[in-house]
Amino acid sequence: MNYTFAELLHVFFALHTNKAIHTYSELSSSIGVSRRTINAWFAGEYPPRSKELVLRIAEELLLTPQQADLLLYSVKPSWVAYGTPPEVLEHIQLFRYSEDADATPTINSEDIETPDLSEIMHLWSICFDEPFTSNHQSWGTGVKDDGVCAVHRSIAGGRYTLELQNRAHETAFMAGDSSCFAPKTFCLTAQVRMLSGGNDDEGAALVFEEISDNCFALFRMRPYTQQASVVQTFEGRNHHHIYINRISAPSIKKDDTNTLAIICIDESFWFYINGAPVQKARTHIPRLSRSRLDVAVIAGAFRSVSAAWSNFCVRVPRPPSVDIDP
Repeated sequence: MNYTFAELLHVFFALHTNKAIHTYSELSSSIGVSRRTINAWFAGEYPPRSKELVLRIAEELLLTPQQADLLLYSVKPSWVAYGTPPEVLEHIQLFRYSEDADATPTINSEDIETPDLSEIMHLWSICFDEPFTSNHQSWGTGVKDDGVCAVHRSIAGGRYTLELQNRAHETAFMAGDSSCFAPKTFCLTAQVRMLSGGNDDEGAALVFEEISDNCFALFRMRPYTQQASVVQTFEGRNHHHIYINRISAPSIKKDDTNTLAIICIDESFWFYINGAPVQKARTHIPRLSRSRLDVAVIAGAFRSVSAAWSNFCVRVPRPPSVDIDP
């Protein structure tokens, strides 16, 4: 088990969406225990002594079935109430961010001009070109299973296909484990077509600022609701950042191939789908000293989803020309 009851309680309390509960006192009142008891739970002195108390916590914090089972399992494995397999609960890694639909995202109208993607693609030089006709650039292939999900990755016919089997109660994703490192300034483009899926939360993503399975940023496309998000999460810390929050992206083609693009100039990012900017403002994202660029597929709870990626290409600015006097 990767987490204690106290660790899970801290995470779920920080991320919960119950607008009636803002303090430990309000939580203790809602579940019928003393403030001293709730403080002891958060401090890790001891966990609740009954399954019913844990279920009340889960109800008040509006936890999903898998989150409730994880909280129950951390106290006593036999208390699991919603059927999540023990091997999933034993090895689960918390994906510590959540998103809500945002109809009116904040955009800085005084920001610098949005780059012209077509001009960038024409003027910049290709430094990493992946047509997916072979695996000489060492993408992850075969089956990868982390105990919660399993992804089958294959390269054939100019496509990199990711088939994800999600065994969890929640939406999950897995990536391709590329060996493409991100330059300081770059333009990444790639095409993706959904081969199966249909759930509102399912889709595909470009992965950037990636250093491990638990430290990365996602440019996420939800094709079936025509929405896009940009999020980042960090390994080993209860920290997340949502840069673009489920913004409407009408340029998404629901049942066709979509081209996703990221332009990065130092720490300024712009995101595009089928040539259209997701928002007409830059997104400032602090850079890691060394990170990878990757692709991913996203599946809903207990579902199988597959996506085929193609034409993964990274461009960088051409070096300035130098005139040499004869």
